[in-house]
Amino acid sequence: MVSHLFDTNLVAALEPGIPGGGTPPSTAGETPAATDDRFMGRGGLPGDFCCDRLRLPEDVPCCPRLRFMEKPKIVAYLKPWCGWSNGVRAVMKKYDLPFEDRDIINNPVDRAEMIEKSGQTLSPCVEVNGHMLPDISGEEVEAWMLKQGLIQPNERQPDAPTNQPCAHEIPTASPLGFRRPS
Repeated sequence: MVSHLFDTNLVAALEPGIPGGGTPPSTAGETPAATDDRFMGRGGLPGDFCCDRLRLPEDVPCCPRLRFMEKPKIVAYLKPWCGWSNGVRAVMKKYDLPFEDRDIINNPVDRAEMIEKSGQTLSPCVEVNGHMLPDISGEEVEAWMLKQGLIQPNERQPDAPTNQPCAHEIPTASPLGFRRPS
């Protein structure tokens, strides 16, 4: 969870890659190479802005880019026993992501909200920072969040399959009986 609230206007004013961003007033017009050494922060990365100048608490990362690595706000509309839903839960656990687990089977209000937001009735649906991912597997949620830069790859194994249907939906092998034409 977020331990500090940041002034996003301040970050936007300092970080060139953020819409509305720029450079600190004292470096306006200077090339980034000329300012890198003067603005080394606690993160020790070139281009970080000086923590003393920003007056950030000691436990806050100096680099404005790191502030956007906060954990995303996730609301997952899941069934309590579904394989697909368990796959989404496994991905959240793999990346230590806090999320709201909304039970669409036992809570009709949550199911109605899922249908309204996603425009369809299939589950699971996962809302990440306000973006709805309808009818999605854990594997697809993981791939989307990696592509968006919301999580970083890790070597942990999920504690459940991330791309498997509910147990009763898995086809079972049945013997085929062929007859010879008479």
